[in-house]
Amino acid sequence: MRVVVKFGGSLLREGSDFVRIAREICRLIESGLEVIVVVSAVKGVTDMLEVLSRPVDRWQDRVLQIRELHEKIVRELGLSSTLEKEVIAKINSLLEELYRTVEAINVLKETSARIRDLVLSFGERLSVIIMWAALTKIGVECVHMTGREAGIVTNERYGEAKPIYEISRKLVQENLLRYLKNGITPIVTGFIAGTIDGKITTLGRGGSDYTATLLAYLVDAEQVILYTDVPGIMTGDPKYVKNPRVVPELSYSEAIMSAQLGAKRLHPRTFEPVKNTNIKTVITSIGAQEKTIIQKDVREPPIKLSAMTTGDVLVQAKVPEDTLHDFLMELSIGLSKLGIEDVRYMTYSDYESQLYMIVKSSVIDHVVKLLSTLQSKRLIDEAKFYKDIALVSVIGHGAGDPSLISPYMSHLKDVPILSTLFMRNAFTVAVPSDKGATVMYRFHEELIRQWEKR
Repeated sequence: MRVVVKFGGSLLREGSDFVRIAREICRLIESGLEVIVVVSAVKGVTDMLEVLSRPVDRWQDRVLQIRELHEKIVRELGLSSTLEKEVIAKINSLLEELYRTVEAINVLKETSARIRDLVLSFGERLSVIIMWAALTKIGVECVHMTGREAGIVTNERYGEAKPIYEISRKLVQENLLRYLKNGITPIVTGFIAGTIDGKITTLGRGGSDYTATLLAYLVDAEQVILYTDVPGIMTGDPKYVKNPRVVPELSYSEAIMSAQLGAKRLHPRTFEPVKNTNIKTVITSIGAQEKTIIQKDVREPPIKLSAMTTGDVLVQAKVPEDTLHDFLMELSIGLSKLGIEDVRYMTYSDYESQLYMIVKSSVIDHVVKLLSTLQSKRLIDEAKFYKDIALVSVIGHGAGDPSLISPYMSHLKDVPILSTLFMRNAFTVAVPSDKGATVMYRFHEELIRQWEKR
């Protein structure tokens, strides 16, 4: 059986973590699996690189800090002197490239989306070298590569690049399957890919999960395993609810909604490549007995988990039915021209003649101007924008059914609810940001727990 396994940055802090992960990969290989490995950057490194992707004081010290961190991890692996020298040489070569890139940013006092993606790529590129060393030490024959070297080709939308499936499938199969056939384990950078002419692109923060499911689809794997620091998707955020449990099963449509509405830190497009396939995605942690299995069709229970996002804006627009078609067309064109492709959710209520959109607060000024233009064309009657809010949701295939949700709304009588939204697989309320934790707690205790007891 062919599997793609991904190890997130929360698991990668020191040398012992790489050793533990290498043993887990070895265990999977010895059980007879063909394994493709996807690796994130070491914990905190992408944030450090984010700072270096623009002009900044004391940038030399920051690059040195990254060098020292990775050299320390390599020394902790307990490699032979020959292998350690080889790994350090590979790391230093990459860090020299990073140094030159960051130096140019600070000399010119400017950067670009393309250069930002290049700088951010170094975290994963360094991490796969260390994972290669940890596996090589224990006798696993392996090879490390970037997502582009693996064959993932994207468009040139730096920062949120989208794969070109037709080209990527052919290249990925050519590049990866030949290694698997020869008993060699490929280790691929998560998060980063490249254009057709080889320029580095990134798939967006959290993109390593997306890389894993994308590769699984492209190589026709049977399963994806996403290893994290918790053994699955939880029924609620432990920061806000008591004793959340692991959700044992989700459908892909429920999991996609969970990612969009803030459950766990999953890239919103994580499950897109596999949602219409028979590939299973497993979320777990090393050695855990519990796990969340995500597949095409899962039914019970109808309400499975709660989630919350902050930093988003809920847009509510009154759109007459007779102008809906023209409005949607012009909205789509307008968002595309502005480069806004990260609308978290959009739906239209026939009953209310209302369009609802959830967008990032960073783009809301552009959205306000766009809707003002469409209002001047009389394509919408009015638009409301709910800022500084928390969007609290319950998720499951039955969560969009008012008859299942309405009886529990009495628990929120003392909370100012700005808007409610029934969606496919979810029910969401918008409340002032300082009330979000309260609402999530009540939803979890009064609604999610009810279905746990049945």
